Amino acid sequence: MYRNISLDALRGLAIIGMVLSGSIAHGGILPAWMFHAQVPPPNHVFNPALPGITWVDLVFPFFLFAMGMAMPMAGKKFAQLLPMQVVMTILKRFALLAFFALFTQQMKAWVVTDEPTTYHYFIPCFAFAVLDVLLANTWKLLLKPWMYWVLWPLVLLGWWFMYHLTGKPLNLYKSDIILLVLANMALFGTFIYYFTTKNILARWAAVAVVMAVFITAKSTSSGWVHSVFYWNRFADWKIDWLYKFYFLKYLAIVIPGSIMGNYVLTQAPNNEPTKWAGLLSFLLVIISTTLLYTRHTEWNALISLTLAVVIYTQWRSKISSMAVFLLLLGLILEAHEGGVKKDPSTFSYYFITAALAIYTWISLTVLQTATWGNKLVTTTAAIGANPLVAYVAGSLLLLPILHITGGITYFNALNTTPFIGFVKGVLFTSLVCLLAIIYTKRNRFWKT
Repeated sequence: MYRNISLDALRGLAIIGMVLSGSIAHGGILPAWMFHAQVPPPNHVFNPALPGITWVDLVFPFFLFAMGMAMPMAGKKFAQLLPMQVVMTILKRFALLAFFALFTQQMKAWVVTDEPTTYHYFIPCFAFAVLDVLLANTWKLLLKPWMYWVLWPLVLLGWWFMYHLTGKPLNLYKSDIILLVLANMALFGTFIYYFTTKNILARWAAVAVVMAVFITAKSTSSGWVHSVFYWNRFADWKIDWLYKFYFLKYLAIVIPGSIMGNYVLTQAPNNEPTKWAGLLSFLLVIISTTLLYTRHTEWNALISLTLAVVIYTQWRSKISSMAVFLLLLGLILEAHEGGVKKDPSTFSYYFITAALAIYTWISLTVLQTATWGNKLVTTTAAIGANPLVAYVAGSLLLLPILHITGGITYFNALNTTPFIGFVKGVLFTSLVCLLAIIYTKRNRFWKT
């Protein structure tokens, strides 16, 4: 499969941000801009009335945008498959990601029991090993092909048996929400891409349709659109643990990402972004995020759009023009719904963060051409090339090992000063990233 280093690096940045934001010191040690804008310190209580975004709020949309960008690159193989084979491939990926969302969440020691002991912390370590066999190429070395398919029922049976021993029913509503959203994006986003492979306008239309459903469902309490939005049953089974139309709002990030992926594939080899485009793109991301957080929205619109236009003059391409369009659309909608917010996410949030993802990709592409920057980008790309490993290594491997060895006491003791509290997160994130890099260097990719 064709790999774009800047795309992998964008995904790697998102993974680093996810791990770092979850491992730094909480409780008022660090300033509010180090956390989600709607969950400020010291108590980190969710406040949906707070507008604005921080760097932490860019992490998830950057990952979603990278997912969309990868669709045209990974989708080249669809041309060699029959339509039914394509459908089965997409459904298989959805099923594996949904399983991953449930399994990784419910195998955490603090989910298995309210009062985990040392024994319980071995469970997530074992779960990591199981996933390594199932999702990497390990099974090819250890098992014959038919044994691989026998292993899946055994894993599911063992999973059920573990919960039976604890006296707790298997709760399908306990899943990793980020992974569950990714599963839905992989399903609906890939289907939309597949049926509109050569029709980018139809893909933009899909975004408009999804947004229209949201607007109508929020403003009415009856009608077929309302029924579609709140549909959550298949026959007698509730499926809202697996699917909600509400998840599809993120298609407003994934679909533009897939269009960007098409533009990258068809881009002329001699039409690379200039150094000035890369530098100004980096400044735009920093300035826009800062001014949206501090609520200097007028200055942000003036400065960000000016920079966007200058970037376009420095690098005239479909990519930079789409970035200007998404940024302009997001900034026009910024005052709608009480200001840009990650949660509850607003229309402006989808389009602004999608634009900032493009400008970050431009910066990474230019940085890659610099001698001193190439190593940084390729290292970050090695993390982004193995996102599933990096995403769960902290919760299923590193934290349990800290509890088993007693190191968690010293780790938690780092919640002292702002500097030490940040270093705590950097150390934890570095170990997680190191594991992902090792897996990538050894071609041990977790694939769904």
